[in-house]
Amino acid sequence: MNFTQAALDTGHDASGSSVISFEQRVVTLLCIDSPGMAGWPAPDRESFAAEVDWLASRHQGKVDRQRASGTVLFFEDPGCALQMALNLQRCASELRLRIGLHTAPAGIASFRVGSAIFWCVVGPATVEVAQVAATACGGSIVISPEAYALVRNQVREAPGCLLTEEFDGEDSATASLTPAPSHGDAAASTFAGLGMGTTAWAT
Repeated sequence: MNFTQAALDTGHDASGSSVISFEQRVVTLLCIDSPGMAGWPAPDRESFAAEVDWLASRHQGKVDRQRASGTVLFFEDPGCALQMALNLQRCASELRLRIGLHTAPAGIASFRVGSAIFWCVVGPATVEVAQVAATACGGSIVISPEAYALVRNQVREAPGCLLTEEFDGEDSATASLTPAPSHGDAAASTFAGLGMGTTAWAT
């Protein structure tokens, strides 16, 4: 969903009606990156976006609709962000995605179009989470110190994961997490056109 520049600049549509609302929140952002994603055919990108939407809805996440590259979501609950990252990496392991998690204050813009609501994250937090994702190896999750402080116990209890911690000082740590591929018997989801067939998503 793209919105006119005038609406983004003023918060109103051509008739003067309010179309955008803003609020400041501390959220956990999830950035999904793949070096080859920009070169995917349009149907592949659309299929992937639909799968991300589906998975986000199961983990109380909201997708930022204004990203020109990569995919950014935000979560009120950092634990939900972690669970989505783990499920996505386990079940889309063939894609070798690079995922970053970061917790920060952010401006959240919401757009109402008819009965639907769309969101956009405003401010430096999206750049910061993209930088976190860029440090990840393919198929792994990097968690910034700000996010890791909130999900440390959940990370350490996650089964079937290789965890490494890099400390900066006594308490501040960046975590890198590589989950083993998993094919459970939860609700099925298909990456159409991506050569993955039918994949079962963990919950």
